[in-house]
Amino acid sequence: IDVIEEALLDFANNIEVDTYISDPESAIKYGMNEEYFDMDEAVSKLEDEVIESALDDMRKQIEKLPSDIIIDENFLDELTFGINGAEELIQYHFQEENDDDNESKHYFESAETEIDYIFNRKIS
Repeated sequence: IDVIEEALLDFANNIEVDTYISDPESAIKYGMNEEYFDMDEAVSKLEDEVIESALDDMRKQIEKLPSDIIIDENFLDELTFGINGAEELIQYHFQEENDDDNESKHYFESAETEIDYIFNRKIS
């Protein structure tokens, strides 16, 4: 049981986003705002989707174990996940979109413009 829990812990600490998601479109929709794109929101949603998928996979694998090996559900609930590559996948998606049209680029870059406007505006 200790060896299995250690393996699950190692797995959870280093998950690549593209293992579970190849198209971040659904998470990107959460990050869209009327005026700009919120990268942090999109990354968070994408990571949440990956965590749910990873937990489902772990539960399916645990169910296959012999009945005398019991992994407590609390163990899974308390896992800390390390998700890698969410922002990169979203940026790659925007690059792909930019090959087709410039609208996605506008949304992606306008968040920085909004921040610049807030901190660099001229006071008349």
